[in-house]
Amino acid sequence: MTTIAPSQVTTLCREFHCAKNTPVGNSEPPTTRSAAAKFTLMPKSQPVPVKTIRIWEVLLPDGRGDGIAGLSVIWTDDDEQRAGRCDGPASKQFHFGTRERIQIMYIYAEDRVDGLWFVTDAQKSLFPGKSSTRYEMGNLGDGTLVGFEGTLAADESGFLSLGATFRRPVWS
Repeated sequence: MTTIAPSQVTTLCREFHCAKNTPVGNSEPPTTRSAAAKFTLMPKSQPVPVKTIRIWEVLLPDGRGDGIAGLSVIWTDDDEQRAGRCDGPASKQFHFGTRERIQIMYIYAEDRVDGLWFVTDAQKSLFPGKSSTRYEMGNLGDGTLVGFEGTLAADESGFLSLGATFRRPVWS
């Protein structure tokens, strides 16, 4: 499992024409003894498509229902990266078919990320967590998901913000 620095993501996206969406959710986390941590789940050297997404759900601290506690991304080159609490078996997972592309994606968030929903061109969908305030990922590039970035809660109990990165069409 490898991770890359946020500065490398900017360079990677500039060089390989990624379509980044600004993470949505709580941009000003509550002050605690330990700081929230930014994370990036992106391929190491080029925008390799995501093959599998695994999600771990958790009961939110305020009892509002399920939220997203952990996220694992496996790319088509079999590299894997994780963020958050990814203990035990995943609650939900999604396998992309060859050249399967996302047509629409929403992230649901209030004080933390509550859920994620998307539909592909093969009419398959994933909806872990729960709905709340809905934010559309407006820049889907060519629909090929290549990664995520955002902010983890200080205690890693979930995500405070989340955004998706897609491959941009070669002609743009």
